[in-house]
Amino acid sequence: MRKLKILLVEDDPESGEALLEAIGDRGYIVELATDGEEGWEKCTKESYDLLLLDIMLPRLDGISLCRRLRHKGYVMPIIMLTARKTINDKVLGLDAGADDYMTKPIDLLELFARLRVWERRIFDLTPPAVNIVTEKPPSNQLKWGRLKLNTTTREVIYQQKQVPITRKEFAVLELLITSGRNVLARNTILERLWEQDDPPTEYAVKAHILSIRNN
Repeated sequence: MRKLKILLVEDDPESGEALLEAIGDRGYIVELATDGEEGWEKCTKESYDLLLLDIMLPRLDGISLCRRLRHKGYVMPIIMLTARKTINDKVLGLDAGADDYMTKPIDLLELFARLRVWERRIFDLTPPAVNIVTEKPPSNQLKWGRLKLNTTTREVIYQQKQVPITRKEFAVLELLITSGRNVLARNTILERLWEQDDPPTEYAVKAHILSIRNN
Protein backbone atom coordinates (compact mmCIF):
# COMPACT_ATOMS: atom_id res chain seq x y z
CA MET A 1 0.00 0.00 0.00
CA ARG A 2 1.36 3.40 -0.93
CA LYS A 3 2.06 5.84 1.85
CA LEU A 4 0.33 9.14 2.47
CA LYS A 5 1.62 12.22 0.72
CA ILE A 6 1.60 14.90 3.43
CA LEU A 7 2.04 18.66 3.40
CA LEU A 8 3.34 20.08 6.69
CA VAL A 9 2.70 23.82 7.07
CA GLU A 10 4.85 25.01 9.98
CA ASP A 11 6.79 28.26 10.35
CA ASP A 12 9.01 27.33 13.30
CA PRO A 13 12.30 26.09 11.77
CA GLU A 14 13.20 23.74 14.61
CA SER A 15 9.76 22.14 14.90
CA GLY A 16 9.30 22.00 11.14
CA GLU A 17 12.57 20.25 10.43
CA ALA A 18 12.12 17.83 13.34
CA LEU A 19 8.64 16.83 12.20
CA LEU A 20 9.74 16.65 8.57
CA GLU A 21 12.54 14.23 9.45
CA ALA A 22 10.45 12.12 11.84
CA ILE A 23 7.54 11.74 9.38
CA GLY A 24 9.88 11.01 6.49
CA ASP A 25 11.68 8.35 8.52
CA ARG A 26 8.35 6.52 8.83
CA GLY A 27 8.20 6.17 5.06
CA TYR A 28 5.67 8.91 4.39
CA ILE A 29 6.12 11.37 1.54
CA VAL A 30 6.23 14.77 3.24
CA GLU A 31 6.89 18.33 2.10
CA LEU A 32 7.24 21.51 4.15
CA ALA A 33 5.73 24.96 3.70
CA THR A 34 6.84 27.69 6.11
CA ASP A 35 3.86 30.06 5.84
CA GLY A 36 0.20 29.99 4.88
CA GLU A 37 0.58 31.47 1.42
CA GLU A 38 3.30 28.96 0.52
CA GLY A 39 1.02 26.22 1.78
CA TRP A 40 -1.78 27.48 -0.47
CA GLU A 41 0.53 27.66 -3.50
CA LYS A 42 1.75 24.09 -2.94
CA CYS A 43 -1.83 22.80 -2.66
CA THR A 44 -2.75 24.42 -5.98
CA LYS A 45 0.22 22.81 -7.74
CA GLU A 46 0.47 19.40 -6.07
CA SER A 47 -1.95 16.75 -4.85
CA TYR A 48 -1.69 15.86 -1.15
CA ASP A 49 -3.48 13.14 0.80
CA LEU A 50 -3.35 15.03 4.11
CA LEU A 51 -2.33 18.38 5.60
CA LEU A 52 -0.66 19.03 8.96
CA LEU A 53 -1.48 22.68 9.46
CA ASP A 54 -0.18 24.99 12.18
CA ILE A 55 -2.62 27.69 13.31
CA MET A 56 -0.11 30.48 13.97
CA LEU A 57 1.48 31.21 10.58
CA PRO A 58 2.89 34.32 8.87
CA ARG A 59 1.27 35.83 5.74
CA LEU A 60 -1.83 33.63 6.07
CA ASP A 61 -2.84 31.96 9.33
CA GLY A 62 -3.86 28.31 9.48
CA ILE A 63 -7.56 28.98 10.10
CA SER A 64 -7.77 31.24 7.04
CA LEU A 65 -5.85 28.74 4.89
CA CYS A 66 -8.17 25.95 5.99
CA ARG A 67 -11.24 28.05 5.12
CA ARG A 68 -9.77 28.95 1.72
CA LEU A 69 -9.04 25.32 0.88
CA ARG A 70 -12.54 24.18 1.82
CA HIS A 71 -14.13 27.11 -0.02
CA LYS A 72 -12.27 26.08 -3.18
CA GLY A 73 -13.42 22.48 -2.87
CA TYR A 74 -10.31 20.76 -1.49
CA VAL A 75 -11.41 17.77 0.59
CA MET A 76 -8.15 16.24 1.86
CA PRO A 77 -8.12 15.64 5.66
CA ILE A 78 -6.61 18.53 7.65
CA ILE A 79 -5.09 18.10 11.10
CA MET A 80 -4.64 21.42 12.87
CA LEU A 81 -1.54 21.89 15.05
CA THR A 82 -1.87 24.45 17.83
CA ALA A 83 0.21 25.57 20.79
CA ARG A 84 -2.96 26.88 22.39
CA LYS A 85 -5.09 24.66 24.57
CA THR A 86 -8.32 26.68 24.64
CA ILE A 87 -11.55 25.11 23.43
CA ASN A 88 -12.19 28.21 21.31
CA ASP A 89 -9.16 27.53 19.09
CA LYS A 90 -10.23 23.92 18.58
CA VAL A 91 -13.78 24.99 17.71
CA LEU A 92 -12.48 27.63 15.25
CA GLY A 93 -10.32 25.04 13.52
CA LEU A 94 -13.09 22.46 13.24
CA ASP A 95 -15.62 25.06 12.08
CA ALA A 96 -13.16 26.20 9.41
CA GLY A 97 -13.19 22.68 7.97
CA ALA A 98 -10.42 20.86 9.86
CA ASP A 99 -10.96 17.16 10.51
CA ASP A 100 -8.74 16.76 13.57
CA TYR A 101 -6.38 18.70 15.82
CA MET A 102 -3.30 18.14 17.96
CA THR A 103 -1.83 20.31 20.68
CA LYS A 104 1.86 21.20 20.69
CA PRO A 105 4.38 19.97 21.62
CA ILE A 106 3.48 17.15 19.26
CA ASP A 107 3.72 13.65 20.69
CA LEU A 108 5.16 11.58 17.83
CA LEU A 109 3.57 8.31 18.95
CA GLU A 110 0.15 9.98 18.93
CA LEU A 111 0.85 11.66 15.60
CA PHE A 112 1.84 8.40 13.91
CA ALA A 113 -1.23 6.67 15.37
CA ARG A 114 -3.46 9.37 13.87
CA LEU A 115 -1.69 9.15 10.52
CA ARG A 116 -2.32 5.40 10.47
CA VAL A 117 -6.01 6.01 11.13
CA TRP A 118 -6.28 8.51 8.27
CA GLU A 119 -4.20 6.24 6.05
CA ARG A 120 -6.75 3.44 6.51
CA ARG A 121 -9.69 5.76 5.89
CA ILE A 122 -8.19 7.36 2.79
CA PHE A 123 -6.97 4.22 1.08
CA ASP A 124 -10.05 2.17 1.94
CA LEU A 125 -11.81 4.49 -0.54
CA THR A 126 -9.15 4.11 -3.21
CA PRO A 127 -10.26 1.63 -5.87
CA PRO A 128 -7.66 -1.03 -6.71
CA ALA A 129 -6.33 -0.61 -10.25
CA VAL A 130 -7.42 -4.16 -11.17
CA ASN A 131 -11.06 -3.26 -10.50
CA ILE A 132 -10.92 -0.39 -12.94
CA VAL A 133 -9.80 -2.68 -15.76
CA THR A 134 -11.36 -6.07 -15.10
CA GLU A 135 -14.35 -5.56 -12.81
CA LYS A 136 -17.37 -3.64 -14.02
CA PRO A 137 -20.23 -3.09 -11.56
CA PRO A 138 -23.83 -3.36 -12.77
CA SER A 139 -25.15 -0.31 -14.62
CA ASN A 140 -27.19 0.76 -11.60
CA GLN A 141 -24.23 0.58 -9.22
CA LEU A 142 -21.35 2.94 -8.57
CA LYS A 143 -18.27 1.69 -6.78
CA TRP A 144 -15.32 3.44 -5.13
CA GLY A 145 -13.14 1.03 -3.20
CA ARG A 146 -15.36 -0.51 -0.50
CA LEU A 147 -18.11 2.04 -1.07
CA LYS A 148 -21.07 1.02 -3.28
CA LEU A 149 -24.06 3.09 -4.41
CA ASN A 150 -27.20 1.61 -5.96
CA THR A 151 -28.71 4.35 -8.11
CA THR A 152 -32.02 2.48 -8.40
CA THR A 153 -32.73 1.83 -4.72
CA ARG A 154 -30.54 4.71 -3.45
CA GLU A 155 -28.82 2.37 -1.03
CA VAL A 156 -25.28 3.07 0.18
CA ILE A 157 -23.10 0.14 1.28
CA TYR A 158 -19.71 0.64 2.92
CA GLN A 159 -17.64 -2.36 4.02
CA GLN A 160 -20.72 -4.57 3.45
CA LYS A 161 -22.85 -2.48 5.81
CA GLN A 162 -25.77 -0.29 4.78
CA VAL A 163 -25.26 3.41 5.56
CA PRO A 164 -28.31 5.59 6.38
CA ILE A 165 -28.34 8.61 4.08
CA THR A 166 -30.79 11.26 2.90
CA ARG A 167 -31.85 11.74 -0.73
CA LYS A 168 -29.82 14.94 -1.07
CA GLU A 169 -26.75 13.39 0.59
CA PHE A 170 -27.03 10.51 -1.89
CA ALA A 171 -27.07 13.00 -4.76
CA VAL A 172 -23.95 14.74 -3.41
CA LEU A 173 -22.14 11.42 -2.93
CA GLU A 174 -23.13 10.22 -6.42
CA LEU A 175 -21.79 13.44 -7.95
CA LEU A 176 -18.48 13.18 -6.07
CA ILE A 177 -17.94 9.55 -7.12
CA THR A 178 -18.80 10.11 -10.78
CA SER A 179 -16.39 13.06 -10.80
CA GLY A 180 -13.50 10.72 -9.93
CA ARG A 181 -10.50 12.61 -8.57
CA ASN A 182 -11.60 15.95 -9.99
CA VAL A 183 -11.92 18.65 -7.34
CA LEU A 184 -15.45 20.08 -7.17
CA ALA A 185 -16.00 23.53 -5.69
CA ARG A 186 -19.08 23.98 -3.54
CA ASN A 187 -20.65 26.39 -6.01
CA THR A 188 -20.27 23.70 -8.71
CA ILE A 189 -22.14 21.23 -6.51
CA LEU A 190 -24.83 23.86 -5.91
CA GLU A 191 -25.28 24.48 -9.63
CA ARG A 192 -25.64 20.78 -10.44
CA LEU A 193 -27.85 19.59 -7.58
CA TRP A 194 -30.08 22.49 -6.57
CA GLU A 195 -32.69 24.56 -8.38
CA GLN A 196 -31.24 27.90 -9.40
CA ASP A 197 -34.31 29.86 -8.30
CA ASP A 198 -33.88 28.74 -4.69
CA PRO A 199 -30.27 27.66 -4.06
CA PRO A 200 -29.00 27.09 -0.51
CA THR A 201 -25.81 28.60 0.85
CA GLU A 202 -22.42 26.92 0.42
CA TYR A 203 -22.60 26.07 4.12
CA ALA A 204 -25.50 23.72 3.31
CA VAL A 205 -23.21 21.80 0.96
CA LYS A 206 -20.58 21.64 3.70
CA ALA A 207 -23.19 20.32 6.14
CA HIS A 208 -24.21 17.54 3.75
CA ILE A 209 -20.59 16.51 3.16
CA LEU A 210 -19.83 16.49 6.90
CA SER A 211 -22.94 14.34 7.48
CA ILE A 212 -21.77 11.87 4.81
CA ARG A 213 -18.32 11.66 6.44
CA ASN A 214 -19.83 11.09 9.88
CA ASN A 215 -22.02 8.27 8.58
